[in-house]
Amino acid sequence: MSGELARKRTELELRITSETATEKSWHIPAQAGKGPVTVALRIPEVRVTDSAGRHILIGPEQADVLGSKLSSISDWLQDGDRDWIEPDA
Repeated sequence: MSGELARKRTELELRITSETATEKSWHIPAQAGKGPVTVALRIPEVRVTDSAGRHILIGPEQADVLGSKLSSISDWLQDGDRDWIEPDA
């Protein structure tokens, strides 16, 4: 990508980012003695805050990986690590 094209793309991305909603929060209530947890998305980072007020920041690439891992957590909780179980002979 040429320098001029890269500069224009960066300017466009910054303009789009400045024109879109930049913050959204989700509150996950306490359950089974754990939590609550607050997840706040503030472009371009995600902040996770636990019930003690501790927080971590997750960058965009990390948020993408985390999202893909969390999206299948229900399957994992229900089915366990089936990849590790050898099929019956």
